[in-house]
Amino acid sequence: MKPEVFRALIRFIYNGSLDNERDTDQATFVMTQHIQAAADRYAVEGLIAKCEGYLIKNLSSDIVMDVLMFAEQHYFTKLKIACLEFASRQDNFREVAFTDGYIQLARADPSLWEELRRFTRAKS
Repeated sequence: MKPEVFRALIRFIYNGSLDNERDTDQATFVMTQHIQAAADRYAVEGLIAKCEGYLIKNLSSDIVMDVLMFAEQHYFTKLKIACLEFASRQDNFREVAFTDGYIQLARADPSLWEELRRFTRAKS
């Protein structure tokens, strides 16, 4: 575990805050994913929910595939469904389908990629 992830975990346990709630850059998304995975490992439910809420609230076409793969890898069902719903919206899917993340998903996890395609067709 990275020291900054550990600090965030301890900070949340002691004062209930997550410092990155206002930032929306790529590094913040990655850090939030690391924090959520650590919170899951140590069963810090409030922090899991806070990280999940942050990621869902700030989903964008650029990062949704990365967050979807993360959610699948760590069994975060609520986050996975939010990503599938976001990506499958017709206006979002047009952008998502042209991202590197979409291509990476097809290569790295074909079954999840197919699940997204089924989810998208069901919404059409």
